Amino acid sequence: MPLTPNENDVILGRGKLISAHPGNVRFRTIVSGKKETYNQSTDIKAKRKIAISVIEEIESLNPPGRFLIDTSGEKVSRFDEGLWVSVEREKAIEKALHRLREKKTAKNNEQPKDARHEDSKSNEKPINCKSSSTSLTTTREVISATGTGQISQPKT
Repeated sequence: MPLTPNENDVILGRGKLISAHPGNVRFRTIVSGKKETYNQSTDIKAKRKIAISVIEEIESLNPPGRFLIDTSGEKVSRFDEGLWVSVEREKAIEKALHRLREKKTAKNNEQPKDARHEDSKSNEKPINCKSSSTSLTTTREVISATGTGQISQPKT
C-alpha cells in the first residue's frame, strides 16, 4: 500500500528534494554521532549493530520514521506524489552502513548545498582585488586565488 512520507522518514534516492527532507537530515545527524564508534570498531558484527541502532533510533521517533523508496519510476517534485513504500529491513541496514562508511563530514551533509553556501556567504565582506586577469570580490575568492590562506586588504 502506498505511503505518504512523514517528517521522520528517511527517503532513499538522490537529489536536493530528498537530501533536504527533515528525516534525511536527522538520519545524517544520527549517523554523524555514531561514526567515531563505527570507525574505531574492527568487528563486522559490532559495526552492523551500530547501523541497526541508527535504524532503531529513527523508528523510535514520534511519528515513527521509516525507510521509504518511490516505486513510481518517475521523478517527483513533492513528497505527496509518487508511490512510496517501506524498504525491507536489510535494505535500511545497508543504507545506514553505507552512510557510516562515508568519509564526508556530517557538517557538510546536514543541509543542502545551496543552504551551506548561503550561510557562508553572509559573513563575507566585499573587497576589491585583482589576481591575474580575474577580478575577485569575496574573501573566499582571494584566499583561493592566492593559495596562501592569507587575506590582505588592498590599499585605498
